[in-house]
Amino acid sequence: MYKNLAPFSYERKRLELFSTAQYKHLNKTITFPVSLVEVNNVAHSYPVVWQRNKDGVELVALVGLEPDHNYALSQHPNFVRCNLLILEAYPFALGKTDKEGHWQILVDEVIGQGEDEPAALRNAAGELSEEADHRLSALRVFAESYGRTQAHSQQLDQAGLLKPWDVSLKIGERFVGLRGLEVLDRDVDIRRLKLAGVIEQVGWDAIHLATMHELSLFRMQNLLEARSAAQAA
Repeated sequence: MYKNLAPFSYERKRLELFSTAQYKHLNKTITFPVSLVEVNNVAHSYPVVWQRNKDGVELVALVGLEPDHNYALSQHPNFVRCNLLILEAYPFALGKTDKEGHWQILVDEVIGQGEDEPAALRNAAGELSEEADHRLSALRVFAESYGRTQAHSQQLDQAGLLKPWDVSLKIGERFVGLRGLEVLDRDVDIRRLKLAGVIEQVGWDAIHLATMHELSLFRMQNLLEARSAAQAA
């Protein structure tokens, strides 16, 4: 979802903050990172699954089935209004933690497209503008539990609980495949046994995460119906 990340300093004087919809490249992204603090809300709108990358696995929301059909950026009636924190914070982003464990703040140096005037980074008094403060606050809330989210995701992976979720869907006359996503083991007995070990390590978080993940998978039907309706129109 990021194109040109650079370190952000609170000493910075200028930065144009466009509405999320004006960052057109975001519409091509169909998975966005999710933090534990928001997983309950997100699971009511989108499938919450895992995506494997070079650093292991990451908890993500699946917000579309194909690029350019990102329902987190649209007002589609199939979906409960749900503002993903990572999108609320954009163009601000998290970098790696420093030696003290503090997250580095980055900014995606991208120009939005559209007729709406962007908000400024600072107001007339030289203080952070209301819009800048809102986006940075969203990033702080996301960061507060993102470390735990990642740690728990790796524990589930190491316990052998995550399995590839290769999906093939028929949309109109076409078949659309999703690759690189993972879900909890579909064998209920194996899942219960392995999950018990993770629960012993991390407690309630593991139960909550597993429950919200399972419930969220029913939201796949919403994605399929929305995409099929657009295909037929």
